[in-house]
Amino acid sequence: MRMRHRAATALAALALATVPAAGTAQATDDEGHDTAFLTTFHQGNMAEIAMGKDTAKNATTRCVRETGKVFVRDHTRLDKELVDLAGRLRVTLPAGPSEDQQKELSDLRTRARTKTYDRKWLESARTGHEQTLQLMETEIKSGKNDRVRELARKAKPFVAEHLDRVVHCMGGKKDTSGKRDPGSKDDVKQRTNVRKDPAARKTTGVPKDTAVKKDTGVKTGVQKAD
Repeated sequence: MRMRHRAATALAALALATVPAAGTAQATDDEGHDTAFLTTFHQGNMAEIAMGKDTAKNATTRCVRETGKVFVRDHTRLDKELVDLAGRLRVTLPAGPSEDQQKELSDLRTRARTKTYDRKWLESARTGHEQTLQLMETEIKSGKNDRVRELARKAKPFVAEHLDRVVHCMGGKKDTSGKRDPGSKDDVKQRTNVRKDPAARKTTGVPKDTAVKKDTGVKTGVQKAD
C-alpha cells in the first residue's frame, strides 16, 4: 500500500538522519532528524485533514464520518502548533501533501459513497496512524531539539486515540492491553480536557427543571414511593 511505503520511507529517512556522515558536523545531522520529522508530520496532518473532510460527502457510515470530523479537528490544531514551531526554528515546510498522499485520496474518491470507500478509508487511516506512532516514538527517543521532541510527545495521545477510533469502526475493540503507550498521565489529562465541551453544563445535583414544586407538602424534596 502506498501509505505504508510512504511512512516506511519517512522512518528510514529519520533513521539515516541519526547516522553522522563522514566529514559532516553532528549538529547538521541533528537538525536534519528533527526537520525530517516536522516535514513528514506536517504532510501527514494535511493529508489526514483532507481525508477527514472527504468523508462528509463520500462515506456511507456514521462511524467513518464522525471519525473524519475528529481527524479534521485534531490534525488542524496539531498542525498549527507544528507550523508555529517550524517558523521559530526557521524550517521550511512543504505547501501540501505529498504526491502519493494526493494520489491515494484521488483513488479513494473513485469509490465514493460505497462500502468499499469506507473500508479502504479505514485501512488507509489505520496504516497511516500506526506508522505515525512509530515516527513519533523515533523522534521522542532520538530527536535532539527539545521543542520538537515535546511536540511529538504531546501529539502522540491524539494519534493513538485516532487509531482506536479507526479500529472501532472496523469492528475491533479499543486497545486496553497497555501494549501501546497512550502517553503520560499529563498527556491523557491534556487530551481529555481538549475533548470537553467548554459550554457543557455539569449534571451533578438535581436538575433545575425537575425541582420539587411548591405546596406539594413534601418538606424534604424527595417523594416516597407508594
